[in-house]
Amino acid sequence: AVGNVNATIFNSLRPDLDVNATFFCVDTNLATVEYQFPPTLEADPAGGVSEVEVAINRFGLLDNPADVVAEIVAGADNASITATGIIYSDADLTIVLIELGAIAFGSYTFSLAPCDNLAICGAQKIQFDYTFEDPNQARVA
Repeated sequence: AVGNVNATIFNSLRPDLDVNATFFCVDTNLATVEYQFPPTLEADPAGGVSEVEVAINRFGLLDNPADVVAEIVAGADNASITATGIIYSDADLTIVLIELGAIAFGSYTFSLAPCDNLAICGAQKIQFDYTFEDPNQARVA
């Protein structure tokens, strides 16, 4: 099972020492996002894009960004995504360089997959949310 799993640990000699515990279980076959850098960008009404690193656990060995399928899951009218490079890749971690852009501020959902055939690489497809800040709003830099 994936997610929180409750378990009871019994002490046959001292039942008063029985204890319940919750464990968080993960599927080690599924890819997961390790980090995104920078964590946010400013929206650009002119349609400009910026580079973002996305580090992905268990994404597979890659050397060609053309193999990465980058898609917009939510916000397609206002955002863009393109995989432009592979910074690092081994069996455990792949860092993909992408160009992201949004003409309107808000949160958008994107996906990355290491191939275009999800029957082969569906477990490695990841989704992530990315926030584009209002360029006219004051904030601490």
